Parts: sequence; C-alpha cells; structure tokens
Amino acid sequence: MAITDFSLLFTPDEVLVRGFRAIKGLPSVTSDDFCEKNVKKFQREFGTTPTVVACIWSDIATTEDLDLGINHSKDINEKGFKYLLIALHFLFAYPNNDGVLSTHFGTCKRLVEGEYKWKWIKALAKLKDLVTVWPEAEYNDPDGRKILGTVDGIDFKIRERSTANLNVDSKQYSHKHNHGALKYEIMMDAYKSKIVHLNGPFRGGEHDKNMFLDKLKRKIPDGKLIVADRVYRNGSVPGWNDVLSLPCLSDSKELNNFKARLRSRHEAVNGRLKKFKVLDDTYRHDPKKHEFAFTAVCVIVQYSMSYGHPIFDA
Repeated sequence: MAITDFSLLFTPDEVLVRGFRAIKGLPSVTSDDFCEKNVKKFQREFGTTPTVVACIWSDIATTEDLDLGINHSKDINEKGFKYLLIALHFLFAYPNNDGVLSTHFGTCKRLVEGEYKWKWIKALAKLKDLVTVWPEAEYNDPDGRKILGTVDGIDFKIRERSTANLNVDSKQYSHKHNHGALKYEIMMDAYKSKIVHLNGPFRGGEHDKNMFLDKLKRKIPDGKLIVADRVYRNGSVPGWNDVLSLPCLSDSKELNNFKARLRSRHEAVNGRLKKFKVLDDTYRHDPKKHEFAFTAVCVIVQYSMSYGHPIFDA
C-alpha cells in the first residue's frame, strides 16, 4: 500500500540537505543552499541530481502497481531514504568493501552489508517496468515512423569464472575487454531520450546477433526498422534484414548521417551507464546480482534523461 503521509515525499532542496547530512565529512546545508555548486557535490556522491532522487523516491513511495519489495509502512521514512542514498552511492562509487561504505556514511557496517543494501538496489531495478516501457501502440502504428530506434550490446567486466575442467570459462570471455564479462542488449528510441528495451545478462562471449534473436527481433512490427551497426549483419536468417537498418553504401548522405547520429546517441547513453563504477569497474559481487545493479543504473539514467538531462537529438 502506498504512503498517505506526503510529508515523507521530499523536494529537490530537501533531498540535497539529506544527502549532505548522510555523508560523513560534508558540510551542513539548508534548503537555501540549493545551488549549482552543491548540486555538483551531490552528484559526485550519488551519480545523479537531487531532482532525480526526489522523483525516484516519490515513485518508490507512491507506486502501487509494482511489487518493489518495499514495505511502505516500515521503509518509507527518513531511515529508508538514507538507505536509498547508500544504495545510490554504492552503485556510483562502488567502494572496495562495506567497511569503507559504512565509514563514508558514519553508520554501522552491519547495516550496509548483505541483503538490506540490495533490497533498495532491487527496488530501483524493479522501477524498470515503470520507466522503460515498450511503446506498443506507437510502434505498431502503420502510419507512424519507420525507424523506431537503435540496438546495441554492452559488456561489463566481472571476475573470471572457472569451469569443471578449465580455470576460466571461455564462453564468458569478452573480446572487447579481454576479460570475463556479462553483456546486455539495450534499445533506445530514435526520437526520445528513452530506453525502451533491456535484455540480459548473457555471457561475455555471446554474439550481439544471438541476443537480438532472443527477444527483440520478435517485438519489431512488420515494416519497422531498428538501426544497428555492422556486427548485426546476417544473411542466413529469413527476414533478418527486414527489421534492421545497417550501414549501407547505397544510403543517401542524409540517411547515412542520421543513422550515424542515432548510433552516437546510443553510445552516449552507454557512456552514462559506465559513469557508475559498479558497471565500469570489475564487478566483485555475486554474478546473479549483476542484473539488479545493471538494471538499477539504467533506471537512474532514464530518470536523469526524463528530468533535466536528455540525450541530444538525432
């Protein structure tokens, strides 16, 4: 059940005050100190702005249609908000251990290790169903736009995993990182700052074409196209080229430039994801939880694009 005490929903300046209060060593501020300089200090700790955190907290507190794993009567309070901040900092800074994390927030190590921290990361990840929605009616409109968006795979380093016979799992190897990895598929809308599809994780050795075949290819309506790079080229699958718009020498200069801008736009989103060290550094935690961390970061980036920091237009 969603909250009824709306005093527990915070404005961006109230979020700023609580963010500075949570971090040991930061100066005390008031709502009157909401300025660009302090917002940047906040971003250096939590990876996003007070405005975005206020929106995320509001949706966690008021959303009734999704099971976020949050007990509204016990978790939607000042303590719960602090642990949301701890989860955000963990994703952005990815401290070396929970001792560093607890010291940074001036709290007991027991309270930042284990499942309680991951409870809030999972809640962030579950907001995916609220903010990364496939616009089915728009994409199925036969009179609508032909190019829907862009698709790309992205790899993240994890600790090398052994098999029964070898000290490394070769199928987990990512040529992009020369390291063990997990990879995901992301689709961005062509005209909006919107992530519309996520799929994964896959082992690092999985080809982007196999990820595309897993789910996304079946979602593309007849007559619509997704822009992709050359690694998606595949003439052996019937209908493959009916849904993908690949680099082509016969494209007009205008179309070629448009598709290049779309791909650059997608790479810019990938870059925003990798500002979070839980994705940029080698992931050290349970591989089964990597999906929660990845999805939570995608949700944060999507909120950021929706509330003040859109990606550039193609």
